Amino acid sequence: MQRIYAVFALVMLLSASALSANPNCGDPSYPKDAASVAALPACSYTTTNKSCKVTIDRMNPSTPPTIFVRPACSVYVVVQNVYPLERLTLDWKSSTIVVPPDAFQRAFGAVSPALGSLAVVEATGVRILTETLTPCETTSAGCATAADIYEAQKRLKNKLAAIHPYTDIKPQIEEIKKALLPPPGGPEHPGRPWEDTSAWKADVYKALKAEANLIPIQEKGIKDIQAKLAVNIATLKDAARTTDEKSDVDKLVKNQSVLDDNIKLLDGATAKIDALAEGLNSIVIAPNGIDGNFVITDTAPNDKNYQLEAWVLNYSNKLLPTAKRVAADTLKPEDEFYFGGIANAPDKQSIVTLTVQFQSTSRIELSTGLMVPFTPYHSYAKGSDASGNAIVQETTTYVVVPMAFVNYRVAEWPTRKQASAFFFTGGVGVNTSTKAVEFGAGATYSYRSFAVSMLLDIGRDTQLSGGLTPGGSLGKYSAPPTTATWGVKPAAAVSIRIPLGGGSSTGK
Repeated sequence: MQRIYAVFALVMLLSASALSANPNCGDPSYPKDAASVAALPACSYTTTNKSCKVTIDRMNPSTPPTIFVRPACSVYVVVQNVYPLERLTLDWKSSTIVVPPDAFQRAFGAVSPALGSLAVVEATGVRILTETLTPCETTSAGCATAADIYEAQKRLKNKLAAIHPYTDIKPQIEEIKKALLPPPGGPEHPGRPWEDTSAWKADVYKALKAEANLIPIQEKGIKDIQAKLAVNIATLKDAARTTDEKSDVDKLVKNQSVLDDNIKLLDGATAKIDALAEGLNSIVIAPNGIDGNFVITDTAPNDKNYQLEAWVLNYSNKLLPTAKRVAADTLKPEDEFYFGGIANAPDKQSIVTLTVQFQSTSRIELSTGLMVPFTPYHSYAKGSDASGNAIVQETTTYVVVPMAFVNYRVAEWPTRKQASAFFFTGGVGVNTSTKAVEFGAGATYSYRSFAVSMLLDIGRDTQLSGGLTPGGSLGKYSAPPTTATWGVKPAAAVSIRIPLGGGSSTGK
């Protein structure tokens, strides 16, 4: 019996020490270093947490249920398996649902020369066309007639068409399109560019720069020819006398303008490829988790009302600014097919929504269950011994007392993400043996909604009077005289919690 009371006293002492602790976080400051965050417990979804952390697997994200947190406490968001090319932000979500706009309103302006038509200048004599350079292309005074210049312009147009920007970098452009998409989820390895990103970046950069450096080399000879043709046209214009000659010169000038425009397109193509290469090369390939704030805090810690906050973990791509810059060109020539998908990457994409409810859970809870006293109840009746003499016969009965409990919470914490709590407990019930009111008082431990209590059973028992003893002679009495006395017994109880507020604090 002494051991039972000693255990009971220990439970009460632990509960009292828990009561003295501040149940709330109190200090509004919070740790930001990795070691402090790593030491925090994981957020429980079945109890009201103190400061805790929620971990999201980037490659296989799932939205957690509502997280219940005490006022002035915080939820820390940790992301694992971050894709090196992505940028993650934890953003406040307003009550208005907004569909994320398409990041690009226009296609990626991949430009290769969309050659215009040249005005036809009729030949005045028989000419044999050749792919070799003629005096028109090699000297500033090598064209004798308008027809010669026109034929040279046609050959120059064919040279422009033969320069195909992007031809050798189609695979790299396709990979950049892929890199602008979110990484695929699931347990499988996603491969490049989501894995081995640094090597992938180096390979793509090398191919883009090779193409950007090649175009000006090809373009240089074309510009030289165009400059010589311009001088020849100016000479022919000065010599023109008749209406037909002047008309031919006008056509040649228009052709020059068309060729000039298409040569400029090559300059634009070079700039775009080079900008894409340098933008890719400038990206720091290092998983950095969430940019900026990664802590969800109570915006109204002193408010008695519940504070329900919704935050969104958003994804955007580090390549996006470069892609936007390159896509700003409004030209959409035939080769834009190569870059078409790049312009469709959205600015931000939601990964998961985190809902946190800051609340002060009710300290008062009810529970209903059964109390089992450790010692029996007594009753007495007339009996006889072996010789037939009247004696006092004692009967002991162990009972189960149905009881309703009132619990006062003194401590609460998660155990394997499930709710655990300590309570001071009082209860009342009806003794099935004595038919009298029974009381209980003590301490309770609960796991989720199941509660186990160590109690002092306060109730009435039957006691012999008249100086009689159990098994002794009945003496002058026809029946054993008894009196009802109040006493205290050690007892245990099991019950089911019925919280009076606080939502999920029972872990149901």
